[in-house]
Amino acid sequence: MQHIIFFVFFAPGAPIDGIIGIKRNPVDIDYKGFIFVFLAISLLISTITGNDFSIASLKVKDNPAIKWKGRFLIISFNLFAIGAFGDGFIPLTPVTLIIFRTFMLISSTTYYIGFILPKWMRKLLSLE
Repeated sequence: MQHIIFFVFFAPGAPIDGIIGIKRNPVDIDYKGFIFVFLAISLLISTITGNDFSIASLKVKDNPAIKWKGRFLIISFNLFAIGAFGDGFIPLTPVTLIIFRTFMLISSTTYYIGFILPKWMRKLLSLE
């Protein structure tokens, strides 16, 4: 059994290379097989549950800070879905790579603002 595990995962030219993905350059991977399916399911689940959470926070009537958090989180989860879909499923050129990674960068920033809502943002939105 140990020899099979070694051969499949660690031997040079092991068949696992084609199952996981092919490294095209230092910043991009072509996903294949199991990883491709896992990425699709993870993206779908995180987008649906994130949007559900965000919509629930938008329905809070007595706290405007929670409503703003919900707005930022909706932007975050949807930009994450667009960026991750483009990064994982579409063959990328240098221009599209920059565009989709920019979506991911903006998504992470709005995710931070949506969950933390720092004091500087509260002042900017006139919540304090």
